[in-house]
Amino acid sequence: MAEHIGLVLNTFENKTAEVVTDRKDACGGCADIHKCRTCLTSSQLVATVQNSIGARQGDVVSIYLEDSALWTGAVLLYIIPVLWLMLGAIIGNGLGSDWRIGETGAAIFLGLSGLVIGLTITTFIARSSNFGKKITPRIIRIVEHGKEKVL
Repeated sequence: MAEHIGLVLNTFENKTAEVVTDRKDACGGCADIHKCRTCLTSSQLVATVQNSIGARQGDVVSIYLEDSALWTGAVLLYIIPVLWLMLGAIIGNGLGSDWRIGETGAAIFLGLSGLVIGLTITTFIARSSNFGKKITPRIIRIVEHGKEKVL
């Protein structure tokens, strides 16, 4: 993933910083208003990033997110819950003839139950501190030192 330039709004004691970047930089600013309206709703994105180089409030910094982190986050947020949803629906469809609610009802019930299980697993994984560090963007260099206070 390419580097993005941002402005440090705030720094925290846990070696993280709040950085604002231009959202159009992230999505390419295509202005495809028929399918994606992300760039039109807000042109800025505020994110918490790793600040191991000691950037301070007001600094202009370059932030970077590994491609592998992007894919890992996508798998966690999308694939795991959907797989559990499908697994539950398949099991429900197979067991549905034994239940009074029928195959469709059982598939819906167990599919939704599988989705809840998948989302619960995703939540536990996402909240682990080790995983959070792997998928969090990081400041890789200070482009320009700024003033102490940002308005």
